[in-house]
Amino acid sequence: MSFDLEKKITTAHIPRASGSTILASDTLNVVYNKYKSTAAIPTDAIRYNLIFSHGTGMNKSIWHYHIKSLFEWSQKSNGKIYIDSVIAIDAAGHGDSGVINRNKLGWIFRWDEGGKDIIEVVRNEHRTTGDFQNNFKSRNILIGHSMGGFSSLLAAFYEPDLFDATVPIEPVVYLDSRSTRKFSQRFSIIGKMIINEFDTKQAFEDFFKVHSFYKNIDPKVMDDFLNDELLEVIDPKTKDVKYRIKSSSQAQMAGYVSSALVLPLGMDIYKHIRVPIAHVIGKNAKWNPPESTEFFRGSVNPDFLAATYDIEGGEHLVNAEKPDDLLEVLKDFILKRKVEFKSTAAQLPEQKAEGLRQKVFESEIPKLLNGDLGTLYGIQHTALAKASKL
Repeated sequence: MSFDLEKKITTAHIPRASGSTILASDTLNVVYNKYKSTAAIPTDAIRYNLIFSHGTGMNKSIWHYHIKSLFEWSQKSNGKIYIDSVIAIDAAGHGDSGVINRNKLGWIFRWDEGGKDIIEVVRNEHRTTGDFQNNFKSRNILIGHSMGGFSSLLAAFYEPDLFDATVPIEPVVYLDSRSTRKFSQRFSIIGKMIINEFDTKQAFEDFFKVHSFYKNIDPKVMDDFLNDELLEVIDPKTKDVKYRIKSSSQAQMAGYVSSALVLPLGMDIYKHIRVPIAHVIGKNAKWNPPESTEFFRGSVNPDFLAATYDIEGGEHLVNAEKPDDLLEVLKDFILKRKVEFKSTAAQLPEQKAEGLRQKVFESEIPKLLNGDLGTLYGIQHTALAKASKL
């Protein structure tokens, strides 16, 4: 595999919801890892870019193994697929974002604002590097787990032009009165279990690998996750070293509890998403209510439910506990998107007109003036179902 890796920072979405920051005037930042292929990509090839978002309590490096593997797959594919740029984001209260925002974070973290933060990161890349375009030669696919799955869906809803598709993995997308009570009880337990500080590095590792919610994470993923989560703090007076998590209990609980604020919104929005969706669940997962899968898949417009994957033996942390199974899902869907996009892009007005402005004008404006809503490009969402908003 051949890529460069850079840690970057940009401003988070502004303005934010009440309670998201201690002072209303506070501005948050978002830290992310950017991976850029150093392998040659033909000028006439379609480049695929991936945007990864993690779940509550995790960080951007939960995806490092997946990203390395996808670059390796791409660069050994003999031109079957070209992955160009990849982003893995730390949510505003998590990982390195949580560290730099620590003195500003409030008690609310709206997951829909996480979606807006994703958009800010993509726009930052547009402004500063020109990468992550979503056009005829470059396509962006969102990939998110749990909280990050919801945020990825909302990013697709807010800015369908920016994204080719989205892959929510075990996304938290459903809430009713019964599940509200269940989540409330669960969060009360979780709040007591989160440990912020450890006396030794070994105690830190033992907590995550033996006692925590994350203990079944695949070792290939676990080490990257923990290396990015560990924060060494030296007491300026005693010089004693303590080991802290970057995603504090306050930030994690803000993420968990705020789900109750945003899920009712999401449940009304899913049917309006105009970007192809591949919904991934673990077949053995119990975190989401049993009604969640049927509700979500039934809510999404059928034209945009591009694929569903139920991973055998998968639990809620299927992305980290069964990373190789998930990789097969991602490879399958990325290749499907390539086929679908190429087959439909040729039918788009700009492609038919070979990029000639006057020809595009002559093709579509008469339809507009005649009120021909049946064939005017862009009026009917079904025209965009597979090409994903060009």
